[in-house]
Parts: sequence; C-alpha cells; structure tokens
Amino acid sequence: MKKQIAVVALISALFSGAQSQTFPTRPITLVVNSEVGGPVDVNARLMRDELQAALGQPIIVENRLGGGGQVGAAMVARAAPDGYTLLLCSPGAVVIAPHLYNLPYDPLKDFEPVNLITEVPVLFAISINSPAKTLGEFVALAKANPGKFNYSSSGNSTPAHLGSELLKSLAGIDITHVPYRGTPQALQALMTDDVALFLSGPAAVLPQDAAGKIRLVAVTTKNRIRAAPHVPTTAEAGLPELTVPAWYGIFAPKGTPRQVVATLNAAIKKTLENKTVRERFEAASYLVIGDGPDLFTPFMKKETDRWGEVIKKAGIKG
Repeated sequence: MKKQIAVVALISALFSGAQSQTFPTRPITLVVNSEVGGPVDVNARLMRDELQAALGQPIIVENRLGGGGQVGAAMVARAAPDGYTLLLCSPGAVVIAPHLYNLPYDPLKDFEPVNLITEVPVLFAISINSPAKTLGEFVALAKANPGKFNYSSSGNSTPAHLGSELLKSLAGIDITHVPYRGTPQALQALMTDDVALFLSGPAAVLPQDAAGKIRLVAVTTKNRIRAAPHVPTTAEAGLPELTVPAWYGIFAPKGTPRQVVATLNAAIKKTLENKTVRERFEAASYLVIGDGPDLFTPFMKKETDRWGEVIKKAGIKG
C-alpha cells in the first residue's frame, strides 16, 4: 500500500513539474473585479498586450462585478490552481472586506500573491477657503476645534474613509465622516465648503488644485509625485505612517504550483519594465511597483492587520 502511495505521489509530482515547465499552453483569464474603465480595469488594459507577448498566450480580461469586488475574488478563489485563472484587484476585496463581511473566501489562505503591480498616489485636499495652508496647520486647527470639521468620502470603507480615519488616529483629531455616493459628490462637497477635508486619487483632485478650487496639502507616497511636485509627502508633514490602501495586485488561486507562480511573476515584471508600459502607467498617475511573492506576501499580511486595526478602532461596520 505504501509503495502504491509513493508511486502515485511520484507520478503527481512529475506531472505537476512537467505542467509547470510547459506553462502556459493556452489562454489565461485575468479576472478584474470592477467595472470596465475603472482604476482596476485600467491596470489590466495598460499591460495586457505586452504581458501576452511575455507569456506567449492570449490574456482574456473578464470583468466580474458585484459585492465590492467580492464576486470576482470568490470566482478566482474557487478556480483550478493551475495559473490559467488570475485575479487583478485593489485592496478592498482582499485586505479590507475580511474585517467587514462574512466572505466566501479567506484572502490570506485562498490566494497566492503573484505581483504587486502598481500603486496610485492618494492626496489629501482641504478647502481653498480654510485658514490652514498645510496638513500640519489643518491638524492644529482641528485639535483646537474638536468636532467642528467634517471630511467627505466616496462611501463607507473606501480608501478615502479609511485614510481619513487613520489620519484621525495618528494625529489625535476629532473630525466627522460624511459619506457621499461617489468621488464627484464628495469632491463637490469640499469645493462648496460643506466639508473641510477630502482625499482622493490624482485624476479627481489635480485639475481642481490647478484651478485654485481646492488646496492639496499632502500625498501618501514615499516620494513626491511628478504630477504634483509642489505637494509634500505625509512624511514631510510629520506623519510618515499615514499611507492609504490604493494599490493593485495580481493573485492566483492557492495551491498554484510554485514554478507557475514564478513564471507569471517573471512575465509581469518583464512587462512592467517595458518602457512603453511604464510610460502608460506614469501618464495615468500610477506608480509601478512590480514586487513578486517574496515581498507581496508579507505586504498583504501587514496591510490586512493594519487596516483591521483602523476599522476596529473607528467602529466601522460593513
């Protein structure tokens, strides 16, 4: 009996090895858990052609909407662990949702992180009519007037909501959350002085800053961004831990052979190093990261723990 088990195990290992060496031999489905044209989808479209060339197989981008990205994530979690079905998503479905909802998957147990492809700078903006001119001055103003100021977001548990709650926690200020139905409404509230603070990606706020309708006071990246070199980082503002979950990564189902994950990661890294691809991402204000499983896996765990603490402390509910 033991001999039979050993033979089966050997055959399985040889088959798995042979499969890994020849991977890929057919099209790969890249599940995007958001709408066409949204930030997650843009990542897929900007790199698809070059990634197809690197892998030698077509990449089929499949948009699976629903449940704040949970439908697409659940689909990939249930897929065969062979590298032919991948997930491209933002933090919402994999590091935030587990603290808010009863999910049909466990992000840390049901996925193999393949590559942390990009990050989107998130910028803090304050009213142009505010007496504060910097993030530090806004914090001082809020401390002197607890409960007086509001901040807007594009909805509950969004990066704008969580990032503002993290600011509250780190800076020790009392400001009130006012959720809106989307980014345009939340930004409009800032421009009409209905709220005092809002944070968002560059596409929404850079034009309004340039037009003098809002004031950008900090960006939550390690370095200043090329699109807004006049805006200091949160570290320069004295809050180095103030970073916001706005990154995009590719995952495979748990159990995908290590060599298949390595092949996918190598192809993604090659794609992200392509000059044309980098220029596309930079033009869209994305920062190329390209971290493979060795860095992406611990990053996922750290992000999950960090935002779990923020959600618990703020009493945020799903």
